[in-house]
Amino acid sequence: MAYQISGNCIGCNACVDSCPTKAIVVQDGEYWINPLLCNDCEGFFPEPQCVSLCPGSAPQPYEAMKGRNRTVTARIRSSPPLFLNGHSQAFASSIVVWEACNFLSQFQSLNLQKQGDNQVCYQKSVGHNQGSLTLTLCLDGIPQSAPIDVRTACLHLIFAAYAAGLDSPWKESFVFTDSQLESYLGWDKRKDLSKMTRLHLFMTWIEQLCRIQVSIDWPDQGRVKGFSVPAGPLWRLLKMHRHFQKDEQGCNHLVGLTWAIQPGEWTRYFLNRQGCRQGQAFYQYSSLPLSLLQAVMSHWQHHEGAMRLLLWLLFKVRMGRQQRLTVPTLMRVAYGEERLQEAYLNLQERKRLVRTFESDLEVLNHYGLKPEFDPLTYPSSIQPLWARLEAVPEDADEALNFWIEDANNGGLLTAAGPRGKWGL
Repeated sequence: MAYQISGNCIGCNACVDSCPTKAIVVQDGEYWINPLLCNDCEGFFPEPQCVSLCPGSAPQPYEAMKGRNRTVTARIRSSPPLFLNGHSQAFASSIVVWEACNFLSQFQSLNLQKQGDNQVCYQKSVGHNQGSLTLTLCLDGIPQSAPIDVRTACLHLIFAAYAAGLDSPWKESFVFTDSQLESYLGWDKRKDLSKMTRLHLFMTWIEQLCRIQVSIDWPDQGRVKGFSVPAGPLWRLLKMHRHFQKDEQGCNHLVGLTWAIQPGEWTRYFLNRQGCRQGQAFYQYSSLPLSLLQAVMSHWQHHEGAMRLLLWLLFKVRMGRQQRLTVPTLMRVAYGEERLQEAYLNLQERKRLVRTFESDLEVLNHYGLKPEFDPLTYPSSIQPLWARLEAVPEDADEALNFWIEDANNGGLLTAAGPRGKWGL
């Protein structure tokens, strides 16, 4: 049973330090118990500590607030909203953002190095192995069963979009609210998640993002001289303000959140307009489709492999260009090296993986990434049924001839740039 703090609270602070799950929060003198963290002190104490220690009997059994929440007005002015055209938004697309996106979306299948008992490290060589980019995450307080899921990468891309709107992002910050995040991710139309659950997920994901440290050792490249960036935050959390609403008993209910985030020092070298003009730094940006974010949030559970590919191809594929990608490369991104090796050795696992891959390709096709199968190495006889049906001409005679010649087609994929609803 979760608890909440009524208006009888005298502010003695006895409950805060004694809470084993750190569910009690104090902001501007207001006490609040997170009902998603409060577990009645089960497994820690025989009775709830807030109840037994409170001299004023303020803790009461939690009851969700009925009726609509009032509109939250942020005390800090928010940054200009994103996706004003309803389709896409410029975002920082440097290798730092790309590799951090890979780190977040492919976390459970990457070959990570452990540093001590509570840190994992992901390293990428750059400049023909002359330099390196290292991402480090502290795992303290993160569940080992499911430490990071692919949805965290969506918030990372939103941060990269906000950062692209700053003149000097390494010394500026951006501010946004939970309502803005909901609109970007398509959650403003969902009814299956409570307000508290959404806020808790946002808090968790943003905390994870702000735990990531990045260090860079960059070699000379063109006019830009080599540089080093010591380990520092990828994104720095400056402020998280909670917005409360009181019910009839004087209990605080969390109804909104506002965050202030400062981009890390890496933006001095990869998102620097002035430095780019002077040949001292890079300024790299691209276009982030709103539909990509909402697709990941909708399909991450049933088609996680496809969502990993969507995020990876966002950086890999450019408009107007065709790039030949081998099936093993796509599978390695979608499912990881370990599962791919298991499929090589196990026939049944190989069949399952191929079925999953074909289904994931269909999802990509639906969202605008049109795979074109190479007729020599990926003949139509082994292509997914959905792809073969799409290629059937509408004319009956042409359709008959198509199926007769179909067996001669064949293996590599040609990934055409995003089209249709992505608008890139």
